[in-house]
Amino acid sequence: MAPIVVLDAQLRHLYVNPAWVGVSGVPATAFLGRTLEEVLPDLQSPDEVLFEVLADGQPREATIAGTTEVASPLGQRLWRAVYHRVDVPGQDARLCGIGVEISNLRRYVSDLETAHQRLALLDAAAARVGTTLDIETTCQELVDFLAPSLADMAVVGIVEDDFTGAPPPPPGFLRLRKTGGAALPGMEWVLHQMGGPGPYVDVPRGVATRHCLDSGRPWLGNLASDELFQKVTVTPERTKLFRAAGIHSLLITPLITAGRPVGVVILGRAGASRPFDDNDLATLQALASRAAVSIDSARRYSHEHTMALELQ
Repeated sequence: MAPIVVLDAQLRHLYVNPAWVGVSGVPATAFLGRTLEEVLPDLQSPDEVLFEVLADGQPREATIAGTTEVASPLGQRLWRAVYHRVDVPGQDARLCGIGVEISNLRRYVSDLETAHQRLALLDAAAARVGTTLDIETTCQELVDFLAPSLADMAVVGIVEDDFTGAPPPPPGFLRLRKTGGAALPGMEWVLHQMGGPGPYVDVPRGVATRHCLDSGRPWLGNLASDELFQKVTVTPERTKLFRAAGIHSLLITPLITAGRPVGVVILGRAGASRPFDDNDLATLQALASRAAVSIDSARRYSHEHTMALELQ
């Protein structure tokens, strides 16, 4: 059953049918003599369109959007309604509106648009990331693409297995080689300090980055507290760096190929940038999957090239 309402010349309700009562969550008696804004202030009433119908008698369509007293998994709901003027002899004109909810259709269109945007982003990344067989170049191409495409700051670290020329990490630690970083103008300074001095970061168990590498699953910290940031930065001093840069949300995903992690990507959003959402997570995972293959190919090429030189 479609929602139906009858309004007077001041857009006050004279009648609402049971269908509108059901979707609004408001008794019919609460509507009578009141406007839509008075009854459901979180709905956007198309008053301008309704007054035009009253003025010239031409039927018009209008959109009603917002939330009602009935919870919906779709969040904001959307109706499309058509309004007709009803002329009653000796009385002011009235309006009759008949609507249909199109929230699911709107969500479908929105999801379709999001999917197209994601595919376009992946196509662009395919052309810009992995253009060489050099690991550092590939990692830098990746972060240069991610910031600003998905984040205000992006860094990547590669799992280091060869400790030649440097002491091995402490027992239980995993060593990451810092291989790329990019940030929006004004935030570059945090890249040089967030990982500490030197080209490596030794990651203990229990921190978010290590959890991603061990589990193969991403980690999301939106509007993070200092305690949550310390699961990434390890120390309070580095957490202060995040705060000083205005970073409020982090998204971390491992770079996995052939069932094993080859590195990790950390994204940050700062200032007025919105927190990460599920679409950002899905997009980053798809980008990380492709980048991992390129990085692993570059690493194998580098290893084989080094072996060939040694043999020569």
